[in-house]
Amino acid sequence: SSGINAEYGHQENDSRFQELSETLELADKIEKSFDRLADILEGVVELDYTVKSKQLDSLQFRKVDEQLTQYMIELDTVETHGVDEVRQYRKDIVLKAQGVGN
Repeated sequence: SSGINAEYGHQENDSRFQELSETLELADKIEKSFDRLADILEGVVELDYTVKSKQLDSLQFRKVDEQLTQYMIELDTVETHGVDEVRQYRKDIVLKAQGVGN
């Protein structure tokens, strides 16, 4: 009887450990998504500053536009992992990128 209880307890601990492991893995992925988004936002803000603070010739403007396009493509690759806060942060950055220079 005690052997059965010990075995059941062991399985329960394994299950809890697996859940915790999966939760930590997801938390790590979410953190990486937030970090990538923060990096992209930093680049978008720099481009916005560049556009607003300088008179750009057509070549410079094209480079800014190409970089913005790259940021938009990169934003599409950032996983939200079903987390509303990550999704909203990504959406806010998209809106910021679309408003660069305005």
